Parts: sequence; structure tokens; C-alpha cells
Amino acid sequence: MKVNFKNIGHTTALILVISGLLIAGIGASLAEVNYSTLQSGTARDETGILELLFMIIGALIALFGGLLTVITLIFWVFGTLVQHFGFKAVFMVVGTICLGVYIYSKFLHTDGLGDPIPVGMLDGTVYRGPTFNEAVLTVLDPPTSLLLLNVTDSITDGYPWFQVAYNDSLKGYIWGRNLCAQDVWVNGLWGRCLSHQKQQSLTHLRAKANDSLDEPIDNIETAYKMLPGVWREPSFSHEFSQQREIVSDDDIIGRWTVEIDDDDNFLVWLNLEYYGKWAYRSSKYKITQLDSTFLRLKLGSEAGYYTRISDQRTTK
Repeated sequence: MKVNFKNIGHTTALILVISGLLIAGIGASLAEVNYSTLQSGTARDETGILELLFMIIGALIALFGGLLTVITLIFWVFGTLVQHFGFKAVFMVVGTICLGVYIYSKFLHTDGLGDPIPVGMLDGTVYRGPTFNEAVLTVLDPPTSLLLLNVTDSITDGYPWFQVAYNDSLKGYIWGRNLCAQDVWVNGLWGRCLSHQKQQSLTHLRAKANDSLDEPIDNIETAYKMLPGVWREPSFSHEFSQQREIVSDDDIIGRWTVEIDDDDNFLVWLNLEYYGKWAYRSSKYKITQLDSTFLRLKLGSEAGYYTRISDQRTTK
């Protein structure tokens, strides 16, 4: 009986691909579950060592499964194509596709926000490009309708530039510091517009912003209302000002902003960017508790505790 080794090769390759996908899925699931446990602060102990260990193991398992799948596909598909069309033809086609993907990602692709998002403005200056060095196209006045189209990679003083649409069909760029959110939050905006703020704010910030009683933007509004003031931790005290500056002994030593994860957890984060000798403290901290008197931040397995000394004071 004649055995068709080609069919056996295809069957084997298919089994390896399916096995690799299953292994990758199991590993990714293990890593994701333990990562979520760490982020939510519900680890088995305060150090979170077990969760971190299982997360690393899961990531390694997922990596193994992914490599098995990719390597099998490459040898299977590439080998079959070379058999039918020859190495030179396959190499030219693959090279052309890779070049096209590079050109698209490098020069044509922008980070889209999905559907256009209505926003308000604090300053309606629209620029031709995402920088203050570009020409000013126009200066919009409220209540001009403004839609967010894309977020760019251009950052100025911690705030990104956004591509916006106005007057139905015109487009330009506005600095995120000059934009405010209405009903949908986008990281990089100044905060929630006064016209859309709740009459009665939350009295505390929830560790996750996907509670059925509020929207993610409600937690953003709460954080920006409750954080300004003078806070003390064991080593020193400093002020979070209304202007989003970090102040110590009347000196501005950094800036702060709040953002939310884009995944389903909607965890709330406090970005602290320090200047000069304080730069080593710069990081992104998860807010696990915030009320009128107490602030708890978490960075990995380490937690920091702050007590409010007073409301915002006047700085020079």
C-alpha cells in the first residue's frame, strides 16, 4: 500500500497548530486571571508573590504555544507555497507584503478612537498639525460642535494632541489640555466639562469604574474633584493643585493627571510626573481608595498611604 506522506504532513501540521493555539490560550488565561487579581488588590497575601509567579508561568506557557503555532504555520505554509511556485516567487510576494505593512504602519496608520466622540473645549485654537509650531487654522467659540477623530503620538507637557472635526467637515488638531469630556472619557483630556458634571458627585472613588451605578467618566470627575489638596505620607507631604501641579514648600515639583484603563476593568490610575531631583518618584499608580480624608495608591505589590492635611492652599 502506498502511503501519501504529503497528507500526513498536512495533518501533523494542523494538529500542531491547534495544539499551539490551545496551549497559548490556557497560558494567556492563567496570566490574565492572576494579573487581574494583582490589579484589583485581592491577592492571597499582601506581597502578591503567588499571583506574580503564576502570571509569569502563564505568560511563558502562552509564549511557548504561540511560538509553536507561528513556527509550524511558517514552515507549513511557506514550504507548501515553495513546492508549488518556487522559492523566488514566494520570497518576492512575502517581501512585498511586509514592505506594504511597514509603510502603512509607519506613514499611513493613525490611532483611531472608533466612532467620533463629542467633546467640549476650554480653548478652541485649532492647528494645522499636532504642535504649537504649526499654523493656526481657526479659533472656535462655544457652542461649536467638536468631534474627536484620532489621538496622535505628539505629546506636549503630558497631554497628547487630538485630530478633531468641526463645522461638519473641517479638520484640524487641538491640544488635549484644551479639551474636556462630556459623556465619554478619553485619556489625555483635561477633565469633564463643567456643563456635563453631575450635580451630586460621588463621595468616594471606586477601585473599578465599571460599577453599574456610574460610568467610567464619573470616577474621573470624582478623582479630579477630590484629589486637589495637601496630602501627607510617612516621608513627606505635598499638594495636588487644581492646575494639576505637584507642589512642595511652594515649589512646583511635578504634575499629575488621572486616567482609566481601556480594558473591561476600567481601573483608575494616577500619573505622577516629577521634575529634577524628584524624578525618581515618577510613575503610574493605581488608585485603590480615595475619599475626603484618605488616599491609597498601589504600584505593583507596594502600597502607599496618604492622609489629607487640608484642602488646596494658595501657592506662589
